[in-house]
Amino acid sequence: MVKELEQQMYERLKTELALLQAHRSDLLRQIEEVDSLVRQNTAERAKFAHINKIPDDVLKLILENAYQHPTSPDPSSPEHCYMPTALTATHVCRRWRRIAASLPALWHCVHADLHENIIALHISRSCNLPLQLEANAISGSVTQFADLLLKSAHRYKSALFWSSTVLSSAHVAGALDGIELQLLEFISVIDIEASLVDSTIKLASVSPNLRALVLYGKFDMQNFPSLPNLKTLCIVSRRGITNKQLAQLSAATP
Repeated sequence: MVKELEQQMYERLKTELALLQAHRSDLLRQIEEVDSLVRQNTAERAKFAHINKIPDDVLKLILENAYQHPTSPDPSSPEHCYMPTALTATHVCRRWRRIAASLPALWHCVHADLHENIIALHISRSCNLPLQLEANAISGSVTQFADLLLKSAHRYKSALFWSSTVLSSAHVAGALDGIELQLLEFISVIDIEASLVDSTIKLASVSPNLRALVLYGKFDMQNFPSLPNLKTLCIVSRRGITNKQLAQLSAATP
């Protein structure tokens, strides 16, 4: 008798579960249908927005001006490009995504902080434009960062490092062996440590057209080498600079 009651209860629970699952599936289907209708309605309403009455060529000019990333002529206070820049435009609507993806000028600022797929997307969509490299903290390993630097090294026009940890001496120095960064004109390293000055100098030494070098952090200036091709040198050392070291630094810049 007890077993029969247990079996009946089990069958009833199975039936209730099946009914609930069927109801859940029906609700999910209805939610998808309503969500689809809402998206379609939103897209239709967006067609009447004033911004969508602007011709594509005019919208391109607006986006290019909105997402400019100039390097400041004053090396002591460089302007930097803010994330997510071009990615923001691609999330507005289908039309903006199409137009933004077609504008190389929106994608020439490469953030090493982003995932390597996003970095590759920026490099690809920027076509052959000179690149602006920014690194605060890298999302991958230092080795991957060195590979990134090497892969597109010939296209970098400026490099701004907000943390010297991305300039691991061994990896970056190794990546720079045997190459020249012909386009690189501007290097800035914030919070540089003494142990990473050599990597920065190596980066500068393979950049024959470098016009400005900015270093800020804790490091000793006693053995700072000459950089004869440099036009502007900005050094802020929290350990202080003697008159002798200042004369040596002045000799490094024509």
